[in-house]
Amino acid sequence: MGAGRTERIRNEKNAEVKQAYRVDLASLRHLLKDAVEAGKEAKPVIISMLTAEGKIERVEVYSNPVMDKYLAERHQLGSYVGAGINDPSKYIRFSILNRNNVILSK
Repeated sequence: MGAGRTERIRNEKNAEVKQAYRVDLASLRHLLKDAVEAGKEAKPVIISMLTAEGKIERVEVYSNPVMDKYLAERHQLGSYVGAGINDPSKYIRFSILNRNNVILSK
């Protein structure tokens, strides 16, 4: 995930965004292509994510599907969940909605 603009911007609905970053979605999709759902024998995919504090944090990520697999693949959608490697109390949930959007949540 690469850092991009950090100035304050406004979206179409006039909501203030304090930070914005450019994400190389092709690379992120490539890294996540082998992500499996969490489970007893599941191995996480390890990626680096930028935190709200502007630091790079390594996280273990699992697939966390929220819709039918066929629809998700057809529309290039993916939902993921993970935790920090150095600090497992740091939890991340994010979705790749299409070719242009990633939504992060705490």
